[in-house]
Amino acid sequence: MDSPILDSSLNLILSEANSIIDGLLAILNAIAIYWLIHFIINVELPSKRLEPSFKNIFTVFNALLLGMWLCIFVFHVSCGVLEYSAYRNIPAFACTWVSFGLIQTCYVWYSWSRSEQILKKRTRPLTLRLFKSLLLLLPFLSLGAIYDAFKMVHNPTYDSRIYLTLAIASGIITSSLDFFFVWSFSNHMRAGEDDTQVLDISLNIIAKFGYRSASVCMLTLFLFLGAFICLYIQPQLQGTIATVYFVFWGLKGFGLAGMVYTCVSMKMALFKQANIVRQSVKEGIDQQLSRIKIPSLESLNKATSRSQGLGDSGSGSSFNLISSERKKSMKSIKKGSSGSLQKSKSMADVLVSNNSIKIPPSPRMRKPSSVLSQRPISFNEVNVGSAKMSRTGSIASTRTRPKSLINIESDSPEPTFLTEKEAPLPKRNASDFGLKDVKVEATDLESGVQSGGDESN
Repeated sequence: MDSPILDSSLNLILSEANSIIDGLLAILNAIAIYWLIHFIINVELPSKRLEPSFKNIFTVFNALLLGMWLCIFVFHVSCGVLEYSAYRNIPAFACTWVSFGLIQTCYVWYSWSRSEQILKKRTRPLTLRLFKSLLLLLPFLSLGAIYDAFKMVHNPTYDSRIYLTLAIASGIITSSLDFFFVWSFSNHMRAGEDDTQVLDISLNIIAKFGYRSASVCMLTLFLFLGAFICLYIQPQLQGTIATVYFVFWGLKGFGLAGMVYTCVSMKMALFKQANIVRQSVKEGIDQQLSRIKIPSLESLNKATSRSQGLGDSGSGSSFNLISSERKKSMKSIKKGSSGSLQKSKSMADVLVSNNSIKIPPSPRMRKPSSVLSQRPISFNEVNVGSAKMSRTGSIASTRTRPKSLINIESDSPEPTFLTEKEAPLPKRNASDFGLKDVKVEATDLESGVQSGGDESN
């Protein structure tokens, strides 16, 4: 890189003025960076009820904004050193253009991230993809010149036109993206003025401040582009070209300051809008709560004691109800048992109406005798009069008799069915039924069976 030849007092004055301006802007940017970090930690995060952790402080938007401001600070420091050394400090020159490439990248990415919703609404998908590809290409062009910048550090005679070509290409892409931002933001604000659709307040704030920052960025890039063209035409910077270069180079710091100022103003406006929304929500909740009558402590105590009294009385009444129901059930059980006992007595009276058979008052279960266990029984029951007596000695009333019986003792392979008159009746003793001291004649049993059969018929 060739250092400019300051062949006039005007160029010397402009060079010294640019050095002083860069120093002052570097100090102001350092103070602004400290203020922004203080605002994020002590104001923004407490309002959102977030802890001051690394993740909460360096979000995507905060990291890009702080990175852009930090690169501007480094840019002004390196420019001041370069101008103070009469453009002979090659490392300062390399640091100047590296920081400038990072400023472009951080700004474009910050603007795209903030306004992505607006861009999707106001542009076609094909146009959006085209400018997104330029967004991804910009870092390679702006940071690709780093190689050439460090090449000039080791080789002072290295031609700087290659680096200037890459810097100009990155500036053109940045200007194209800024033009795209301005067009999208103006369409968004025009739609709100025409009342064609309801706009989100936060998006309206982004469009307004994004329009301003994109306009300032385009003006700043125009200043840088003019300085690059002067260096490209005449690297030694003599005469009028040197004067034009110093003018453009001195104003570029104010353009960078205006660009970052509009981005920070956008952040402040969004923060105030979020506070207004939170405050309105809080006031609405307080207003709703004021309409609700909150009972006093005394009324709450009275209500509690009353509910306890109702609970005690309710439990007592439920206990009394259970006791009365239990008594009723006991009475019904006793009544049913007495009715069944009377019924059994009436049946016994019918059985012994002729005073020929005496039934014990409470028949008991007995084991079958040895005769019953050895002899096969073809009938489980036998009818006596109008009553039925089982093997166990229990008595129950019957009204019907089976119409036919199976002849089990027949020699035929198939069972034969006999009528009730043809079926033989085996002889039974009273002991077979568990009865003692009861004499039953066979003729009486036969007559009883016949009379029972006639009744059933």
